[in-house]
Amino acid sequence: MIESAFVEEERVCYQKFAVNDCIGRARVVRRDAVADLRRQELAINAAEARRRGAEQITRTEEKMSPQAMREAEKRLLDAQASQEARLKSIGERALEREKAAEQAPLRSKELQDRIDARDRAQKERDAKAKEQAENRRIFELKQEEARKRRPAQPDSVR
Repeated sequence: MIESAFVEEERVCYQKFAVNDCIGRARVVRRDAVADLRRQELAINAAEARRRGAEQITRTEEKMSPQAMREAEKRLLDAQASQEARLKSIGERALEREKAAEQAPLRSKELQDRIDARDRAQKERDAKAKEQAENRRIFELKQEEARKRRPAQPDSVR
């Protein structure tokens, strides 16, 4: 269902001008839907494991002594706690990845802003250097014109 919706959305995207952006949004929707299904699957698997564990306890209760039952119950509780901790860790990592994905456009914009500022500064330095070179050329021309206008001094006047 999710894949067919993605394929349909992708087909619609190819009819639009901004194909990559449209497909990117469709991929985000698909990724979120698949992640949600995966979380549901993990929860169902955990519930199924707890159910099977409870059934196993029931079967072993009929066979075991009270001391062995307490030990088995403790092991089961430890296993359940461990499974819940793993599920919590998986959920936390998924949230961290989602947050990182949300912040990626901001980091990209900040990087682009720094690049733009650096480019503007370089253009300003280039323009200033060009202006200085032009001013120097004008100065040289004026100096040459001034030398031409000055009367020549005789060699005997020293």
